[in-house]
Amino acid sequence: MKRIFGFIIFLLCLISAHAEKWTTIKEKYTTWQGISISESDTELCTLAASSTYSDGVIIFFAHAGKRDKQTLLEVYNKVENQLKLNPNANAVELTTNYISELRNNGTITAINFETDPIEYKNGIAYVKTHLYCASYIDKAASDLLEKLRR
Repeated sequence: MKRIFGFIIFLLCLISAHAEKWTTIKEKYTTWQGISISESDTELCTLAASSTYSDGVIIFFAHAGKRDKQTLLEVYNKVENQLKLNPNANAVELTTNYISELRNNGTITAINFETDPIEYKNGIAYVKTHLYCASYIDKAASDLLEKLRR
């Protein structure tokens, strides 16, 4: 079932992501941590948080549509404030905790969570995880329906 969801998301994103232009809305980086939020011209947004450890880098992405953009901006603002207070705060841990709270209280609905294969660059391991919110497929689904109507 999880693979089917992943395949459907991939297919819908392929259809809608034909020539996306992404723009960074906000970003905050310290020496070892970082967070950014970007939006595309196709009404998608992505919140990315990264933390560096002695054995590698973890990057967490939360992908959403227009419906959850404000929620992701609020998460960004909370993590950014924590990084201002403590540059050594763990951006990935803070972000995933806030996202978990939002999932638990029903503010956002996650439809897929996946981890990419580990990448190695210059001997450093990069682990990337992706959380796809239900709103992420809103635009892709409406584009697909529009194409089918033609």
